[in-house]
Amino acid sequence: MLRAQQRDKFELARRAGIPALIFMINLVLLIRQEPYFWDTIQFGSLHPEYFIRTDFSSMLLPDEIDSGHPPFFGLYIAAMWNTFGRSLAVSHLSLIPFLLIFTIFAVRLSQLLVPGRVGVWLLALILLDTTFLAQATLVSPDIWLCAFFMMSLYGIFAHRRHLVLLGSLLLSMVSLRGMMVVAGLISFEVLRDLLIDRKKGFQIFAALPSYVLSILFIIAFLTTHYLTKGWIGYHPDSPWAPSFQWVSPAGFLKNTLLWAWRVVDFGHLFIVVLTMLLWFLARSHPLAWRRAKPFFLLLLVMIMVTLPLLLYQNLLAHRYFLPLYFTFAITGIVTLNEMPFRKMRASILAMICTIGMLSGHVWNYPIGVSRGWDASLAYLPYGNLMTDAKNYIDYLGLPYSMIGTAFPNLRSEYFTHLTDNRRIFKEKDLGTDRYILYSNVMNEFSNEEIQTLYSNWQVLNMWKKGAVEVILFKR
Repeated sequence: MLRAQQRDKFELARRAGIPALIFMINLVLLIRQEPYFWDTIQFGSLHPEYFIRTDFSSMLLPDEIDSGHPPFFGLYIAAMWNTFGRSLAVSHLSLIPFLLIFTIFAVRLSQLLVPGRVGVWLLALILLDTTFLAQATLVSPDIWLCAFFMMSLYGIFAHRRHLVLLGSLLLSMVSLRGMMVVAGLISFEVLRDLLIDRKKGFQIFAALPSYVLSILFIIAFLTTHYLTKGWIGYHPDSPWAPSFQWVSPAGFLKNTLLWAWRVVDFGHLFIVVLTMLLWFLARSHPLAWRRAKPFFLLLLVMIMVTLPLLLYQNLLAHRYFLPLYFTFAITGIVTLNEMPFRKMRASILAMICTIGMLSGHVWNYPIGVSRGWDASLAYLPYGNLMTDAKNYIDYLGLPYSMIGTAFPNLRSEYFTHLTDNRRIFKEKDLGTDRYILYSNVMNEFSNEEIQTLYSNWQVLNMWKKGAVEVILFKR
């Protein structure tokens, strides 16, 4: 049985459940004044600003900021601004309900699948996932995706089909990736019934009624978007169109290596290695393998969900891997708990994976190596450092229009800090710019440009904290 004993449920909830909820609330309270960062500038600021400005007159976004996703996250933030005011605190606090939904279902899933002490480590690996924590400090639609994915998983394994129905519908309403995850969950349930439960005929598709609403929504939204705008996902003139270009065979090989790096990056290496080792070991223990098989099937399906990203130029952001990260944690710890190990040994191995996960926040790479700055908490000093740099620029009396820079510093504080400051820097051009405001957070600077700045330009001032540095260069 997948259901835990009442005593184990009580122990896990008492020891980890309530503290986990308190941790999530306190995390948001601590970062409630953090400015918008990375892609959340678009999803959590530009989108709701458009809905507010147009008085919610259209459900579809203009092409220049429409990335093809359902608009509900932006609509939700806009509704919160309308009700409580347009501020960073309101934006961050508006995500607390969804972080609590995620936490509640993570607790329930952990106590269901891994009763007792080892389940605490499964819960820790889920809640302390490096990339999830980073997204939790941002106004990110991926918090919705994580919450509804966890709800759907719990519904599947606890046989609560109404939760699968609701969770999959909400997943499909988050983003195009949410729709892909729904397709993965459907595939998993069908393959499980076919390959593991050995069902016959139409029984193989017994799970499909739970996905009817999500399937209908996906069809309705994509059809409406295409008939209205003539495109799905991207259009040739969109800012992100280059990311959707097909790669060459050499590019596919490069993406395959990058995919493997993303899977193990920022502390995920430990649970991935443990899970792969347990895959070999569990096959020689029939009882453990019988229990673990559905989870390795789920892992395989979640891997397959990410593989289409290999075909495109630049669609391998860490946050795209969040369902896969959670599935690695679930599969690894469930299998570890079923192996004939002493519970103390299993707990130690799980604890090592958790500590390894936390170490991901201090993983650093040389200058010039593009990294996912929204995938760990290492980005946090950026906001204050950039504020210091702007104050220095004001002290020098330099107009922003004279200073070149790059993403994510190309939007005004009206969008990033929700203030009335609409000054914007210009996009960098080392051939003509007299001043460059550079940060190692800006992946759009090429290695050659970075080398040129350090070799041939004067450093007017530098600000550094943790792994983040900001430098004002003068020609």
